Amino acid sequence: MGDKVLSDEKYEKELNRLQAELCLLQRYVRTQGLRIVVVFEGRDAAGKGGVIKRITERVSPRVFRVVALPAPNEREKTQLYLQRYITHMPAAGEVILFDRSWYNRAGVEKVMGFCTQEQYENFLINTPGLLLCVATQSNSREALSKAIFLATSGGSWASQFLSKAIIFS
Repeated sequence: MGDKVLSDEKYEKELNRLQAELCLLQRYVRTQGLRIVVVFEGRDAAGKGGVIKRITERVSPRVFRVVALPAPNEREKTQLYLQRYITHMPAAGEVILFDRSWYNRAGVEKVMGFCTQEQYENFLINTPGLLLCVATQSNSREALSKAIFLATSGGSWASQFLSKAIIFS
């Protein structure tokens, strides 16, 4: 009710314009050596996959990488929960698109009973400090202004925390 319907022609025109902007962003990320993490959070069938597909259609897979981790294997279950994600953090000149993130432990896994109360509490205690460790490896206070965080769930507590905790330079 009241939602505007975009014609196919207008949609394609706008999509092409936005994809051109992503190509400019890609060049800037490469030349400046930035490290960017984009986290897509949301319910199943919320459109995360479609947005990720549109973002990656016209950019280089060497710059934009999609990370969608499966359920942890037996070895990963014995590791620190965040450890699985740290190995996928970007190097200079890369943009990593996480299809869901480490915050699944605090949301989905807790609610669905996929982790114990103890695992959940350990996650809440350990994760902020670990993320801060990863974020501050750059030694630059200016890097705070280069932090980029996008989330399809806009305004969630996870996005508020991460936008302050992860620093990219």
